[in-house]
Amino acid sequence: MFNPLLCRLGYLPFTWDSQYGCIWCIDLGGGPGEEQQAIYEIDHEVLFDLDEVLTDRKQLQEHLVFLYPNFKAYFDHTFLAG
Repeated sequence: MFNPLLCRLGYLPFTWDSQYGCIWCIDLGGGPGEEQQAIYEIDHEVLFDLDEVLTDRKQLQEHLVFLYPNFKAYFDHTFLAG
C-alpha cells in the first residue's frame, strides 16, 4: 500500500478497496490525537495521475473522500457491526 505522495503529505495508506480501486488512508496530519485522524479514500487512478513532487496537501485533499472520523469508528463499523 506504500504510496510516496500520500506518505509525504501525512497520509498513511492501509488498505486497498479491490471492488472500486480506492486506496484507504489515515490522515496523520489531522491532529495530535487518534480521535482526530480521519479515514479517507482516493481512487487509485486519480492518485497516480497526481505529480508526486509538485502536489501539495491542499491539492490532494480535493480528491479525498471522507469515510470515518477516526480509526476506531472504521474498526467498529467494519468488525463489530452486526
